[in-house]
Amino acid sequence: MLTIYGVHRSRAARAIWLANELGVSFAHVPVVQRYRLSADAAISALRAPFGVLETTLGTSGYIVGGRFTVADINTAEVFRYAMPAPELFEAAPRVTAWLAACHARPAFKRMMAAREKEPA
Repeated sequence: MLTIYGVHRSRAARAIWLANELGVSFAHVPVVQRYRLSADAAISALRAPFGVLETTLGTSGYIVGGRFTVADINTAEVFRYAMPAPELFEAAPRVTAWLAACHARPAFKRMMAAREKEPA
């Protein structure tokens, strides 16, 4: 059986979301890691990737293969953490629409519901 280490409020959320998408059973072992960038450093680091993704999404609306894939899951989780920086999304309407579509998926909603039950 697959074992996923980490809390829903961590990078483990990607693996949990993917397992939910695939209908794969898994054991969950909560492990907490603490690390943070300053807001300014994070915004600065994400400006170029936002531009690249904005251009990429113009082709098919997805990252690769013209359909929703694990690439969308992994990237959506990275970009979700940028949501407190609206200036990044204002300059990237395709990214904004793509992220909203990713967040509308049932498996994402299941992962987020579990995340909301964890202590902050």
